[in-house]
Formats: sequence, structure tokens, C-alpha cells
Amino acid sequence: MTAKLSAAVAIALGVLGCMIHTDIDKCPTPISRVLFVRAILENGQLHVDDWKKKTPDLAFANGHFYSDKAPFPSLLALAGSVLWWKTFYSEVNDDKSVWTGLSWAGAVPIAALTAWGLFRTLKIPKCDRQTHQAAYLLTLFFIFFGGMPLVYLSSLWSHSLVISLLSIALLFAYNRHARQDAVFTDAERCIAGAALGISLASEYTAGLVVIAITILLGVSFLKSLPFWASFTIPCLTILWYNSATMGSLFVLPYMEQPFFPEMKQGLLGINYPDLDVMFRLVFGPSRGLLFTSPFLAIAWFGFRPLFERLPKFTLISFGTIVLQIVVISGKTWDWEAGPSFGPRYLSPIIPFFIIPCWYGLLKFPLIGLLLGSLSITSALMAWMTLPFAEGATYGAPIVDLYLPMMMNGEFNNCLFQFLGFSASASMKLITCLVLALFGLLAFYYFHSIKLESGGGKPIATPS
Repeated sequence: MTAKLSAAVAIALGVLGCMIHTDIDKCPTPISRVLFVRAILENGQLHVDDWKKKTPDLAFANGHFYSDKAPFPSLLALAGSVLWWKTFYSEVNDDKSVWTGLSWAGAVPIAALTAWGLFRTLKIPKCDRQTHQAAYLLTLFFIFFGGMPLVYLSSLWSHSLVISLLSIALLFAYNRHARQDAVFTDAERCIAGAALGISLASEYTAGLVVIAITILLGVSFLKSLPFWASFTIPCLTILWYNSATMGSLFVLPYMEQPFFPEMKQGLLGINYPDLDVMFRLVFGPSRGLLFTSPFLAIAWFGFRPLFERLPKFTLISFGTIVLQIVVISGKTWDWEAGPSFGPRYLSPIIPFFIIPCWYGLLKFPLIGLLLGSLSITSALMAWMTLPFAEGATYGAPIVDLYLPMMMNGEFNNCLFQFLGFSASASMKLITCLVLALFGLLAFYYFHSIKLESGGGKPIATPS
């Protein structure tokens, strides 16, 4: 039962990532990646001079403009866009359709790899009791379908991919700390290394988390050649892109950003920590992590039992969460990260919430179910309408933007529309499918609790 539900959750995430397309005209980051793809397919070049007015997220070097984004997601998008380009480009009559087609097609391999990462993460913990398995499955459903992982799954964002892959590596680390008899194959070491390498080559803000997880993986991984080989290969794409665009292996495109002079201050625009920004990143209605994904708050009840069992793992996990928040708060001029849902610069720390949220859900199932329901509602509302809102314009986008758009019938583009469904009917169908999966997982969890508690077995945290 658990294996089938795990497959269903992962497949559902991948399908939803390909199902919706958000208009990216006002989203500089995905536009920058689409420019990379189109420049190669149309001109056979990396420079994007022909479309430099479409986004400020560019670098300027050697007389040319380039995408300033980490290269791996753009290369994945390129792989997905080639087929669309060869099949449909000659039949497209307007430029907007080209951008839409490239961003939609490019999102498919990113969504597929994200779904695979979730599936691997669902399989990793070795649970002795059905209740623990069911709670873990429900925890990952709430985290991935109730926050940034769902919302950033479309239109060439990289955050969902990074969250998914970092989760794989972190869960390997958890197994190492939780089970004295844990033994890892070379294949598993390769997967962990590739997951961390791809994450770093997709989002530079994941650097702190990559270091922390590598430490948690321990000496057996650090001495492993397969681990380092698989980590290095995706990282080489960073050096390749730096050299091909900036003319130096160690000059990131962010260092040559012509439109945001603040990027040249401090460490790529990050200066001293700011308490007010920290508060907004965690609790604020505009971008607050716990405001947009309330389920993560259940981790508060899980950190204590996790610390009692695995103090080193807990301290490094909690410390990394705090450190990432402190560091990102120093980007005071761009802490909202443009049009966004939630604090996307904090997205790499989401995997560190998985285990404490799992433990917290086991301690307080009903509170977890309530918070999870709120998270699912928030994420679905954003995902179906206009998730990437300017925080300065909408103080609380969930209330000020997503809800009014839903009431007015203003929804994102959806593949069901090509089958004759209206936008409203498409979203209702998708919502019903997600809620049906939610209901099945919740039933499985509470049925497991009833069976085990009825047998006189206390429901405890995993051992």
C-alpha cells in the first residue's frame, strides 16, 4: 500500500508540474532561462543580445548579454525544448507563443526530475511500523503540495528541483545517523553526490545547505569516489558556463550584473543581517515561510524528540535553517526576490523540515492535519492563479490577490483547456484530484493509528 501511494504522490507532482503554465512576462528569472534556450536553438549562440530588453536578469561581458542564472536547469529546459522546437516552431505565427511553448516544454524535464527526486525521498527511511510510514508519506505530501515545491514546479523555476534533490541527500544522512546498521551502495552514493551537485549547479543559494548535508553524510561518503565523481560532473557545468560567457572559470555571471548595482556590494548583494527582514522572511504575510506554508510550523513539536534521539543531526539541521535565514536577511534590497511565492531564497532549507515535521505530525496528528490543510489551500490558490506576486503591491497575496482572482474566475493556462475544458472546470478537476489524493493519504494515516493504538502499541517517534 505504501509503495503504491508513494508512486501516486510522485507521479501526481510530476503531472501537475507539466499541467499548468504561468504567464512569465513579469517573472525575470524564468524569462532569463528561456532566453538561454531560445538563443541556442535559434542562433546557436549563448548570448541573448536580440532579447536583452525582456528581463534585467542578465550579465554583460565581452560586449554581449547572457543569462545570469545557474546553468543546470537551463540545460534541462534545453533538452525538453528541442522536440517542441523541431515539431512546432515552424507552425507558430506569433512571438508570444514561442515563449510560451519553450517555457512549457522546458518545464517537462525539470518536473520529471523533481518527481523522481520525491519518489526516491519517499523510499529512503526504513520504517518498522505502518503508522510511521503513513505519517512520513503524509508529511512529504503536505510539504511538496502545500508550499513552494508545488508552486515553483512550472515555467522554468529551479526551486522545486533543488528541494527535491536536496531531500534525497538529506534523507540518506538521516538514515546514517538513525540506524547504526545503515549500509550504502555505490549507486546510493552516486545518487547523493549527483543530487547535491545538481542542486548547487541549479541554485547558488543552496551552497550552505549543500555543505551542511555533506557534513551530515559523514566520513564514509566523504571518502567515496563515486560520491565525489557524481557531485563534480554537474558542478562542471558551472565552470563551463562561466568560461563560455564571462571568459573565466571562476567569475559567476552574477558578478557582471549591469542592472542591479547592489549585486556588487557585499557578497553578491548580501550585506549585514537585518532583524526586520528575518521576521518578514519567516512570519510576514507577503513572503513569510510559515505564513505561506503553515504546515512547517509543526516542526516546532518535532525538533525536541529529534534532538533527544539524534542531537548532532538536529543541531546541524536547525543551525543550517537559522544560518540561511540570517544570511538571506542581509539581502535587504531584494529580500522579496521579485515576483515570488514565499521566500524563495529560503527554499533550500525546506528539506530540513521533513524529519521534524514527520515527528511533529506523529505527536499531534490533528494539529498537523489542520496546518497541512491550510498549506494545501494556500499553495493551490497560488498555483491556480498568479503565484508570483510583487510583495510591495500585495501585502498579503493570499488574501489580496489569489482569492479575488479565484472568485473572478481568473486562472492559469492548463493543458485540460486543449481538451475543451474551460479554465474554471480544469482547475476544479485538478483540485478534486489533489483533494482525493489528500483524503486517501489522511485515511491511510489515521487508519494506521487506529490499528496500532487499538492493539495496545503506543504511537511513538521512529526508532
